[in-house]
Amino acid sequence: MTFSLFAIGFISMLGQVIILRELLVAFYGVELIYSLAIGVWLLWTGTGALLFRKRIPTTKLMAFLFFFLGLAFPLDVIFLRSSRLFFSAVPGAYLSFFSQMIIMPAALLPVGISLGLLFQWAARVFARNGRSLAAAYAIESGGGLLGGLASTLFFHWGFQNFTLALICALACLMCPLLYAGLGSSIRLVTALLLLLVLSSFFLSGPIDRRTSAWNHPGLLSVRDTPYGRMAVTRRFDQISVFENDLLLFETQGKDAETFSHLPALQHQGPIRDMLVLGGLDGIVKELIQYGPERIDWIELNRTGVDLVLPFLPEEMRRPLLRKPVQLIIADPRSFLKQGRQYDLIIVAMGEPVSGQANRFYTEEFFAACGSRLGTGGIMA
Repeated sequence: MTFSLFAIGFISMLGQVIILRELLVAFYGVELIYSLAIGVWLLWTGTGALLFRKRIPTTKLMAFLFFFLGLAFPLDVIFLRSSRLFFSAVPGAYLSFFSQMIIMPAALLPVGISLGLLFQWAARVFARNGRSLAAAYAIESGGGLLGGLASTLFFHWGFQNFTLALICALACLMCPLLYAGLGSSIRLVTALLLLLVLSSFFLSGPIDRRTSAWNHPGLLSVRDTPYGRMAVTRRFDQISVFENDLLLFETQGKDAETFSHLPALQHQGPIRDMLVLGGLDGIVKELIQYGPERIDWIELNRTGVDLVLPFLPEEMRRPLLRKPVQLIIADPRSFLKQGRQYDLIIVAMGEPVSGQANRFYTEEFFAACGSRLGTGGIMA
């Protein structure tokens, strides 16, 4: 039962990250969903821990609950990706508040209830053997610690969210194999489900792409990164780039021209050194026309750059890969602590609609930009 408790903690933490990331994408990157969803998660796991307290837990009952939980994770991911279709949402528009308040608890209910009940049963079986509930909680917490570390490493290594859901399913189905006294029929079911999950690993790429395409017609590529889900679509000759399903830019707009030329033309002297925070949307291409000696192009997300660059039109991609452009992967706030001075600083980190973007619209950030401006320098 020690392994089961450890596995419950591992699955709880990793599974929570998986579902929260899917909820964030389904709700267009609105980070308020984290606070609400964690509260609902605690409600459902607490409810699960209160259920069937008078029932004597058996390994057979726990095995069936692990089976259900193993199927729930990948199906939950598919449910959240199809939620806009179920509620007939307008493409690109937020779901109504009423719809969101139905989808979020519904997505968290099967997993939360199951994990709460599993922990209660596993802890009681563990305590029956003369051990303490405190020790059971410590083992489960150790699994949670590993699950949190694993989620960080998996996204760093480029694992997709749907693949992680299959890893959770695999962990759920392995636990019953360690139980003694299970009948041959239960072991046969376990083997069949394990075979189903293992075969799904080979299809995880097509499944991930197909389910993502439900919300992105013309999908070219999609990838989960440490900072969110990036998606690239094509419609006729227009390339569109999304992060957490929120449009970042498209290649046939004029925003890059107006945003770059208006501040650059206000500079009184030659612009030798430029700093562009963001700028994958064509801003760097426009600024090259001023003949600078150096353009430091700062991007936070290396995976996002690698995903988007191959699909950009040649006239947008070529300037990004040659001098005077220097691509630097770094957090813009940390980079500004360096001592180089610039004639022009362009902040193209997106609108302040999330905690990640809000960091670039503070008094401290503007002061840091000001400290890097040379005489007569301009920040936009």
